[in-house]
Amino acid sequence: EFEVMNVSFIQIGRIFQKYQEKFLLYCSVSSKLTAMQEFLADQMVNNSSIMETVSKLEKSAKKEYKVKDDKIVFTIKELMQMIPQHLMRYPMILDRIQVFAEKESRKDVAKETRIASRIM
Repeated sequence: EFEVMNVSFIQIGRIFQKYQEKFLLYCSVSSKLTAMQEFLADQMVNNSSIMETVSKLEKSAKKEYKVKDDKIVFTIKELMQMIPQHLMRYPMILDRIQVFAEKESRKDVAKETRIASRIM
């Protein structure tokens, strides 16, 4: 459904309403990120099996990354920190859409964007 927004922002408010519960879950996970990182670090120190699994996941993430660059290191800590980065971008994107909609006199888009912003 988010792919619809590549073509039209008219449904942005409804899309955010539909996924509101998932956004709240995403926020909940993000708020516990530090505790999760500390827990995982403790587990890795005390359990070689977990350390091996994390190492495999890090290698898999690096292999799946589309841009090959030796400078990019995908540690589990870096990957976990990516989780809240996406959420932090939404308010900026919504603000830009709102400004554009008002500039172009697109009241329907402006209204839907305000709905999405309130949900965020």
